[in-house]
Amino acid sequence: MIAALLIAVVGRPEAASAEGLARGRQDKTPADPAAVVCANELVPAAKRISSCDQVIKGRLLQKRQRASMLLLRSRAYRETGDSSAALGDLDQAVATDPTYAAAWFERGTHRLTAGEARQAIEDFDHAIAITNTEPTFFINRGNAFNALGDRAGAIEDYGRAIALDPGRAAVFLNRAAVYSSSGRYDLAIADLTRSIELEPARGEAIYARGAAYQRSGDKEKALADYDRAAKLLPGFAPVFAARGALLAERDPAAGLADLDRAIELDPKSGALKSRALVHLSQARYDEALSDLDQAIAIDGRDPVAFLNRGSVYAERGDFARAIQDSTRAIELKPDWAQAHYNRGIAYVRLLRPDEALEDFDAAIALDSGYAAAYFARAKIDHARKQYGRSLDHYSRAIALDSKNATAYFERGNVHFDVNEFDDAVSDYSQALKLRPDYASALYNRSRAEEHLGRTREARSDRQRALALNPQLERDEKR
Repeated sequence: MIAALLIAVVGRPEAASAEGLARGRQDKTPADPAAVVCANELVPAAKRISSCDQVIKGRLLQKRQRASMLLLRSRAYRETGDSSAALGDLDQAVATDPTYAAAWFERGTHRLTAGEARQAIEDFDHAIAITNTEPTFFINRGNAFNALGDRAGAIEDYGRAIALDPGRAAVFLNRAAVYSSSGRYDLAIADLTRSIELEPARGEAIYARGAAYQRSGDKEKALADYDRAAKLLPGFAPVFAARGALLAERDPAAGLADLDRAIELDPKSGALKSRALVHLSQARYDEALSDLDQAIAIDGRDPVAFLNRGSVYAERGDFARAIQDSTRAIELKPDWAQAHYNRGIAYVRLLRPDEALEDFDAAIALDSGYAAAYFARAKIDHARKQYGRSLDHYSRAIALDSKNATAYFERGNVHFDVNEFDDAVSDYSQALKLRPDYASALYNRSRAEEHLGRTREARSDRQRALALNPQLERDEKR
C-alpha cells in the first residue's frame, strides 16, 4: 500500500532572548557578547553551550532572562545529542518562570520527539493557557493527539491553527493525513488541494493527494498526481513505488520500471513487495521469491511479505511452505481474514479439509462479507454430502458476489445431486448469463433438463457444450 503521510513536529515560536543581554537594553546598556553567542544558532553547539554557561553562571538574571538562556542552551544540547541535559534545562526553565509559554512549548516538543505524547500534551496545555494565539502550539499539540490515536483532538487542533494562520501549507498537510487515516478521503483531498495551492511545488503534498485519490478509487487522478510528484521529487522512492504498483495493473512493464527505480533509490522500499506481485502475475516465481525474501530479511515482522511469499509457494505447488508462511502472517496479524483463507486453500490442496474448514470459518468470523471463504466452505460441505449446509454457504457467497458464475454453477451441482432439477437448471442458466461460453454449465444443464423430460432443450445444450469442449462427455460431472 501507499506509504502514509508522515506528520513531523513543526516549527517553534521564537525563543525570547534574555532581556537586554543579547541585544542591549532600552537604556543603551551594551549587549552581553556571551549572550549574543548563546542565541546565535549559526555558532557550533559546543561554543553556544559554553557561552550560555557563562551567562547563566556569571550574572544575576531575572526569571525570564534565566529561563530564556536555559531554553537556548537546551537547544544546543539537543544538537549534540545530549537529550538528558536538554530536558534538564527545560525542566529548570519552566520551574524558573512558569509563565514563559515558549519554555512549556519547547519541553512539550522535546517530549513529543521522545515518544512521550501524553506528557507533551500537558506541556502544550500550559503553553496554550498562557497564550492561545500561537498556531504552532496547536499544531504540535495536534501532532501529539495524533500520536495517541486521538484523531478528533488532532483535527480540532489543526483547525484552530488554520484559523489563526490559514496560510500554512504544512498544517493542511497534517490534517489531511489524519483525515486519510480515518478513511475520509474527500476531506483529505480538499486539505491537500489547499496545501498545494499555497505551495505549488510541494511534491510531498501532491504525492499524498495521489495516494488519497487512489484510496478513494480515482486511479486516473492518482496517476496524474504521481506523475507530477515524480517530476518534483525525482529522488523520492515512495512516489515511484506508488506509481509503479498502480501502473502495473494495466502495464506490467511500465510498473516494473517504476518499482525498479523505487528500489534503486531505497533498497528497503516497500516496492519490493509490489514488484514481487508483478513477477507472480507473470509466473516469474524465482524473481518473486527473491524480492519477498529480501523484504522479510529487512522486516521479519511484516505479515504482508509472509502472506505474499506464501502465495508464491502455493502457485509453485509447495503447499507446505505456503502454510508455514500463512501461519506466520496470522501470528503477526491474527485478525487478518485473508491469511486464514489463503492457509485454508493450501490445506485443501493437501487434502486436509478439517484444518481448511477451521480457517474458512475463522476468515468468515473475522469478515462476514468474505464471499470467497463461503464459496470454499460450500465446496467442502458438498464433497462431504452436507447438501443443506453447502446450499446455504453457496447462497451466501452469491448474495455477496452476484457476478460469480462459478458459484451459481456449483450451487446448481448441489441442487442436481439432491434431485432439485428445476433449481439446478435455474442456477446453470444464471451462470450462462454471466458466462455464455461456460461449457460445463451448458453440459450440466442438459443433464438436468433430461431429468425434467425437456429432451429438445437437453439435446441443444449438449451439442453446444460439446462444440465448446468435446472432452466434457468423457468427464465426470463437475
